[in-house]
Amino acid sequence: MTTIELLRWNVKGISNKTKRYKIITHLKSLESDVAMLQETHLKNTEAVKLRKRWVGQVFSAPGTGASRGVRTLIAKRLSFRLTQETVDKDGRYIIIPGFLHNIKCTLVNVNAPNIGQAKFLPRLNFFLDFSADPIVIGGDFNLVSDPAVDRSR
Repeated sequence: MTTIELLRWNVKGISNKTKRYKIITHLKSLESDVAMLQETHLKNTEAVKLRKRWVGQVFSAPGTGASRGVRTLIAKRLSFRLTQETVDKDGRYIIIPGFLHNIKCTLVNVNAPNIGQAKFLPRLNFFLDFSADPIVIGGDFNLVSDPAVDRSR
């Protein structure tokens, strides 16, 4: 079985050419196969700017507003064939079922809002329709995993 390097990163905007270059270069140095980026702040027409160097495929949910937009980048060296795509119009998630090295699976990239997670998270229940296959979920859920170490009020 092949090991796949998958990571997620809230980049807090990559419309700046220098920042975008540094992020793509860093992802390459980490030998990323799949990179799930949140808060990309790029228009859909600008997604082609991410398809450089090691990136072979870019899947986008651009959304509107400063804290939205998710992109899933897949390396050229990785065999991925898309079967369908579900894009949130608000840029909060993208669901991409397909074949990863001929294994059927679903990649889900999520950027939950900072407030109102209780209303947002049930919207994701529909991706359970893909549950017969392995599901890889990554993203920024804006949730606290351990309240004891949470620094917010």
